[in-house]
Amino acid sequence: MKRVIFAMFVMMAFCCSCATVQVATFNSESEVPVFMTNRPDVQYVEFQYVEVSGSLFSSPKELMGKMQKKAKDIGADAIVNAKYGYAGLYPYLEGVAVKYKK
Repeated sequence: MKRVIFAMFVMMAFCCSCATVQVATFNSESEVPVFMTNRPDVQYVEFQYVEVSGSLFSSPKELMGKMQKKAKDIGADAIVNAKYGYAGLYPYLEGVAVKYKK
C-alpha cells in the first residue's frame, strides 16, 4: 500500500512540475483585430462577451482564428481585453467584442 501511495505521489509531482510555453500568433490579414495588451486608437462601444474553447490538442493559433471568425460573424470591429487560458486541460480564449464609434 505504501508503494502505491508513493508511486501516486511521484506521478503527481512529475505531472505538476512540467512547464510549457504557448504562443498565439495574430493573423494580421484578418478583418477583426484582437487586442490583448493595448487598445484601438479610436473610440468604441463594448457590446458582447466572446469566448471560444478548444479541444485538448487545440493550438493558440486555432483559437485565435476561431475568435476572429466569431467576432466577424457577430459584426464586431475588434476584440479587446483578450485573454488566453485553460479550463482544466482545455484551452480557451475570451474577450469583449466592440463596435467603433463613427
